[in-house]
Amino acid sequence: QCHGAMACPNGCETCTSYWCEVDRIRFRQDLDISKYRDQAVPCVVSGCAEQLGWEAMNWTEDRLVQAADGTLLPLARFADGQEESVVIVHAAAAIEEAMRGSQAYVKAWEYDAPSEADSDSEPQPKRPKIAKLVDDVGGGPPFVSCILAGSDHPLLHVIGRLMRWIFVGGSGCGSSAHVDPLNSAAWLLLISGTKEWRFAKTAKQDMFSCSELRGSPVWHVVQHPGDIIVVPQGVWHQVRNTSAALAVTHNFIDRWCLPGMLEQLAAVVQELAASRWPCSDRFVLGVPESLLNSTQATTDALLFALFMTFLQDPDGVAELGPCRTLDEAKQSLEEKQRACGQEAAARQ
Repeated sequence: QCHGAMACPNGCETCTSYWCEVDRIRFRQDLDISKYRDQAVPCVVSGCAEQLGWEAMNWTEDRLVQAADGTLLPLARFADGQEESVVIVHAAAAIEEAMRGSQAYVKAWEYDAPSEADSDSEPQPKRPKIAKLVDDVGGGPPFVSCILAGSDHPLLHVIGRLMRWIFVGGSGCGSSAHVDPLNSAAWLLLISGTKEWRFAKTAKQDMFSCSELRGSPVWHVVQHPGDIIVVPQGVWHQVRNTSAALAVTHNFIDRWCLPGMLEQLAAVVQELAASRWPCSDRFVLGVPESLLNSTQATTDALLFALFMTFLQDPDGVAELGPCRTLDEAKQSLEEKQRACGQEAAARQ
């Protein structure tokens, strides 16, 4: 799975880790990256955005501010490569600060999240039509697809749209080591600047520190404008801007991701079913409100959104694919709901 060993990119002469170069592939219309998805290893695809004429490669500060249209965005401020604080500010101020070379980082801007403007239920005030930023990436790379975003189920489709983000920030900004939510994979297009990536199959605290790696295989690549990184599901990764950088990323659920996503959902449903139910509590979607609140407090936001979709339409979620563990969790939940209903009826 590791093609082409390389010297430690940290410059460590006594490094005990095994460093691997991430494969680079030139885009073509019939490109198939199944072998990388099968092995859950990263790859870089170059030339896709240019060949398909994506307008995203021409994004400017003015274009982003105009499209954000007064949105509030999270702005992280860094010092010496470490995140020190996060504030919520108006889009224009956040984008300006992040794009002009400071150690500020607009991270996880949900740029395609559904809004009131998506609904026809209320008339919208007349204003000049602004093309959506998501239209500038042409539906995404043709070599990946998302089961959720492509779903006809409205709630699952929304979750797919919530996994689309823009990142913009100065040199030294980036992420801590993490695995993406919902067992999702991701593609990330770098529009401007450079980013340095590290990937590993096992959990790491700091993948830019050799002392944290200790002998395990680590993939490394420097991403340049026009490169698309494909990040596998379940793989730990960490990224830093090595210059001011602008990027757009879509996480996705495909056939490689789906079993793990359903297992994560099953674990939440099973934990709920195994809890002690206060049957005199107010119920929401067939679940005591207090338990629903505690589940939300301890669950990743996207996983909780999937869990709520399951409570509203368990059969619709089950249509995504077979999962014995989820079927068993669903049965346990139904038994708990029946028992609670019988207890409530006996008290009346």
